[in-house]
Amino acid sequence: MTDKKFLFLTRGDWLALIVCLAAGGALSAFLLYDVLCDLANYHYYNGFAFVHNRYDIDVAPAGYHSFFNPLLDAVNWFLIKHLDTKLRLYFALTGLPFGLLLFVCLKINRLFFTDKIAIAASMILGATGFATWFQIGSTSNEIPVAVLVLTALYWMLKGEKELFAAFLLGAAAGLKPTAATYCLSSGIVFIAFNRRDFKRIGLFALCGLLGFLATNGFWMCKLYAMYQNPFFPFFNGVFRSPWFAAANFTPMQLESPDLNTSLPKLLLLPLLLISVTEGSEPTLDHMTFSDFRWLFAAVLLVVWAVRARRIEMTRPEKFLAFWLIVSYVVWIKAFLVVRYLIPVEMMLPVFFVKAAASWRPLTGSTVKQAVKISACVVLFAMCVGTVWNSGVWGKLSAGENARLRPDFPDKLIVPEDTVFLTSGNRNSMFLAQVAEKAKIRIVNRDENLWPFIAKTKWGEKIKNTANEPAIKALWMTSGTSAIAVDGMTCRPFRADMVHTVCFPDKIAGVAFLMFQP
Repeated sequence: MTDKKFLFLTRGDWLALIVCLAAGGALSAFLLYDVLCDLANYHYYNGFAFVHNRYDIDVAPAGYHSFFNPLLDAVNWFLIKHLDTKLRLYFALTGLPFGLLLFVCLKINRLFFTDKIAIAASMILGATGFATWFQIGSTSNEIPVAVLVLTALYWMLKGEKELFAAFLLGAAAGLKPTAATYCLSSGIVFIAFNRRDFKRIGLFALCGLLGFLATNGFWMCKLYAMYQNPFFPFFNGVFRSPWFAAANFTPMQLESPDLNTSLPKLLLLPLLLISVTEGSEPTLDHMTFSDFRWLFAAVLLVVWAVRARRIEMTRPEKFLAFWLIVSYVVWIKAFLVVRYLIPVEMMLPVFFVKAAASWRPLTGSTVKQAVKISACVVLFAMCVGTVWNSGVWGKLSAGENARLRPDFPDKLIVPEDTVFLTSGNRNSMFLAQVAEKAKIRIVNRDENLWPFIAKTKWGEKIKNTANEPAIKALWMTSGTSAIAVDGMTCRPFRADMVHTVCFPDKIAGVAFLMFQP
């Protein structure tokens, strides 16, 4: 007797889903992780700007990140706004997408394994990778889009609901462009497995486009209405918006133009990711971490290439293997940020566990069994050790006064209609909090972007606003306290001196009246 289904799920699936959601929320509430640099950089401001329609008021406080689809950031902003001091509850809620991710991976693993220990080992290996573990509960939005990507992969592996899978892939890319890696790789693999069915391929592409428009169409229309480029500021070599240079740049070119992307370096990347130290990264993550998974995956790929004729693979295994390889190659060319590899990271362990099982650690003499089992345990521990051998991105205290946002803006007295001038992206979260309490405008002259905007309408708007007769304040980012600004009084934001706020001398006494640095 088969178990009845409700919304594609059996009774057992619903129980597993509840357990996974509970595990995700509880783990997130315990860890209290967040990518604080990106939260301060643009996620908080983008959510605030969308809810309060700041696009005609401010001038790109978060740089080019200001033009990303704000839907997920708006959800994060709402939660932070209302649960700022209730960290455990906030992270329990933001950990739910990780619970969904665990459930989807459970469903995928059940396509390849029947043994519960094998499924558990594969899921533990996937969940404890650098990209996944350190984004549990984070505002980076990578885990929610990974849920959509892997749900699509699940249906494609089953050979069912593939048009729905295409819609989900498009929706994921619409919410966050980093998911475009998996749209392209899934499309390539789908074409390879259906190369003679042109109608099916066409429908797959159409459904992917519809999914993309469902989550991003409204934003593309807004960008086009404001800047004559639906992907502004990207692809402006095609759209030629007067607001940006006629160039097709990538985030990689802006954030790390000197990054070594030569073929030898890329081939050695799995080896280099064993130990990444902040300041000398082979990727754009700018974090300290250690992950052996990519080296083990490379070794496994070489072994497979040598013994391919002896290895029999099912259609789902062939599909998944091809998908993993293509996704990795597309990622290298498009992004080179390990945080974006959650779907690949979660699926690699399927082949790790299958490789261990094919090695037959429980066969042979007692000595051979001991050696094989010990090797499997050591390799397993090396992968799981990523959790302990990597620097956390941000760990918050759940103390009585703990908050996700700094409380400094509450202590400022800001005159109405003040124009805050700033440079860079790390200021937008703080300035958004000022804007929540006072009527201000924010004008950002991003040094990295300036060569692209100096002679455009964007640059003109910055210059014109900066020259208006309104009261001007500066929010400066610097590594020193020795900041000399004519006619301005400056105070450091906090002890590390990274952020400094300046007001005209004649009103500084009032503005800083309640502020004790």
